[in-house]
Amino acid sequence: MRASKKDRRVRLSWRKLALGLGCTGAAVAGIVWGRQAMSTDATASPPASTTTESAPSAAATPQAAPVSEDWKQPVAYIHGNMAITREELANYLIARYGEKLEHLVDSRIIERACRERGITISEKDIDSALNEHLKDLKVNKVDFVQKVLKRYGKSLYEWREDVIRPNLSKAKYCQDLVTISDRELKEEFDKTFGPKVHCQIIVWPKDKKGDALDCYEDIRAGNKEFDSVARMQPDPDLAASAGLIAPFARNSMQEPELEEKAFRLKTDEMSELIPIKDEGLILLKCRKQIPAQNVKLESVRAQLEQEIKARKVQDVIKNTFDDLKTKAKWENLLSKDARANEKGAANLPVAYVGGVAITRQEFGDYLIARYGADRLQHLVNKRIIEMACQERGITVSEQDIDEDLKSLNIPAKDVAEYVRKNYGKTMYEWREDAVRPKLYMARYCKDMVKAEDMVKDFDIAFEAYHGPKVQCQMILWPPDQKNIAYKMYDQVRKGGAEFDRIAHMQANPTLAHDSGLIQPFGKHQMGNDELERVAFSLKPGEVSQLIETQQGVVALKCVEQIPARSDVNRADVRAQLEKEIRAQKIAALIPRVIQEMQKKAKPLVFLKNGYTDNDVRKQVESELQVDAGKGDKISSPPQGN
Repeated sequence: MRASKKDRRVRLSWRKLALGLGCTGAAVAGIVWGRQAMSTDATASPPASTTTESAPSAAATPQAAPVSEDWKQPVAYIHGNMAITREELANYLIARYGEKLEHLVDSRIIERACRERGITISEKDIDSALNEHLKDLKVNKVDFVQKVLKRYGKSLYEWREDVIRPNLSKAKYCQDLVTISDRELKEEFDKTFGPKVHCQIIVWPKDKKGDALDCYEDIRAGNKEFDSVARMQPDPDLAASAGLIAPFARNSMQEPELEEKAFRLKTDEMSELIPIKDEGLILLKCRKQIPAQNVKLESVRAQLEQEIKARKVQDVIKNTFDDLKTKAKWENLLSKDARANEKGAANLPVAYVGGVAITRQEFGDYLIARYGADRLQHLVNKRIIEMACQERGITVSEQDIDEDLKSLNIPAKDVAEYVRKNYGKTMYEWREDAVRPKLYMARYCKDMVKAEDMVKDFDIAFEAYHGPKVQCQMILWPPDQKNIAYKMYDQVRKGGAEFDRIAHMQANPTLAHDSGLIQPFGKHQMGNDELERVAFSLKPGEVSQLIETQQGVVALKCVEQIPARSDVNRADVRAQLEKEIRAQKIAALIPRVIQEMQKKAKPLVFLKNGYTDNDVRKQVESELQVDAGKGDKISSPPQGN
């Protein structure tokens, strides 16, 4: 439910409350989900598929498929001789990545369709496509793995097998389904080699029409520079480039009126405000009119036809493969209850595709090849915690987890969506990999916090909660806008309506929504002593100097200084505050205690027939040696986490 404006206050991104609840879960999740330094010994061969065309249909009694010996092989040891097998890891992954079954099904459908037409994709084809992709991105292989793929949580193997291979297969399958007309060729020629215009733009959403009108009048009157306003516009990508966009040709913007006005502008000339349906208002400034290139159509016909065909193939791919998938009539045999998917015989089917079974082992191997090395370490951490707690007789029930979830103060029906949106986890994964370990560790560490250690913290907590507070408006310029902050400070320091206007236009959309108004805060709550000192020194209406923080440059305007509460008795709130202090101290203890558990367990982690990030590094290093021999200048390969 959307909060009212009165209650919709901003939580600072750097805010680290000295006494908050819920930190224990984040601490444990960071270790259970995070990668720990463990011994790794892995080979680089992804598992081979064992699907056979002779498998029974879904209506038939499933026939036991052979189970590979690898399925029973250990992939890790803890405490010297306690094995975690490949089967355990597969079951762990299937319970958490069950939705990936459809990805495997899709790849089987694509493989079958291409096989029927004699279409094959070689490793050389994939290498060539990858090199073209790197060339388009203007990035070398190492940076692609380390910076691009890591950002999306993908390995190089995953990118090659789940992105490049199916895309090449689909393109080859559909390439004979498209034709190119002379009209399409002429339009493409005009877009590529015809006249273009290079512009800067400022875009205001529909709900910021008033801001657009005010800024337009100021720019036209010379009171503000176009570049300055362009760098403060709501769209962060446009703001980063001061609104500069790539040169565009006619018939390329899908907005005829916008194009017409842009081509009429002279260099440095500015348009009027242009309304765009469903977008808001746009202001253009012409940087340069670029004449058509002196190129003959026939000299570039082959190149243009190739580009048009590639684009049209992409348009027909979706419908073509949606139709193939419908005809395949695939059946998902996994349970909707993730807990039920943690166990099952390796040779039983988890799906049928056109009557051909995909076994549990096949799906497990598919997941291990993509997530095994990373998630194995999470599974090892989880097992270490559970074993240490079991030695002390500590248990966590489903009811305990249900009770803990109530602390989110979210209706039960909305919790799953909240967890997915904020943490990218399924409800099962959150319960098993965050809440359960958190409760285990909270109970394990509860006797480590002594009452005598909490006296000073109680005084700090009491002042934070019930002492004086200040409410401010805030403008936050990101680190890359530091120079802009100092240029704009003369306007900001005026306070009043001018501060409000700039606060409403700032880059952070949450802060901008209420003109920078943040909730009242006490001492010891901001995690930034200088910010607190400045805020408490301001009088109502007064604007601070610029304050540099890790999150960027900040300007504060004091709204109200709120005196300490005189109606709160320390004795009345002691029990609740001490409970929160204890929870916070336990949260601080947990990472150290888990490290001690890991040191005692001496985990040895390895994968047989797995494909790990270490394998990716080896492959990249091999490619680097090849590139180095060609004289390419390439950065060092990424190191382990």
